Parts: sequence; structure tokens; C-alpha cells
Amino acid sequence: MTMGLWGRIRSSTISWLVISAFFVFLDVVDGAPYPSWSLILVFTFLLWPLFFAVRWISRGF
Repeated sequence: MTMGLWGRIRSSTISWLVISAFFVFLDVVDGAPYPSWSLILVFTFLLWPLFFAVRWISRGF
């Protein structure tokens, strides 16, 4: 049984939030000024749910 598009986006978004919170926490602990390398990773993970949407649509739902 597949989760469908919204299930995958929701799952990916939760994963993205956890990962991005981890990198932001590392920035705070290290005292790195913003923007930093980890913000680039956070923005990369922001696009992760879009990957599932495009793949789902390209396969014909």
C-alpha cells in the first residue's frame, strides 16, 4: 500500500524539519554567523518534498 503524494510530502516535511533543526542547533552551539553552510543544507532539505511531488506526477500518479 502506498502513502500517496500527501503522505510522502508530510513524511518528508517532518524529516526535513528534524534535520534542519539539528543543523540550526549546530549553528547556535558553534556560534556561527548567519548565513552559514548549514543554512544551505536547510534550504536544500526544503526542496526535498518537491522531489516526491515531481516523481509522483511524472509517473502518472
